[in-house]
Amino acid sequence: MMSQIDKVNAAWERIENWYATNWPTCELPAGAAQADITSLETHLGFPLPEELKASLMRHNGFDDWTQGELYSTERRRLNGVN
Repeated sequence: MMSQIDKVNAAWERIENWYATNWPTCELPAGAAQADITSLETHLGFPLPEELKASLMRHNGFDDWTQGELYSTERRRLNGVN
């Protein structure tokens, strides 16, 4: 049985493969550093779910998402998004 973290990574693999096939010039952003995640958690005052941490460590946001923006750790901290 896949863990929740494995499911997050599998979802990102599907997304990455789609972009590689359909939009090969698009570069998905690098993952967040642990320090960025820790800073966000400190700012928010509570720990992030492990699945969100895994996603942010894979790709830290994306501002050219089809239907909006996938917030990075910095955008979440600045906007107080939780």
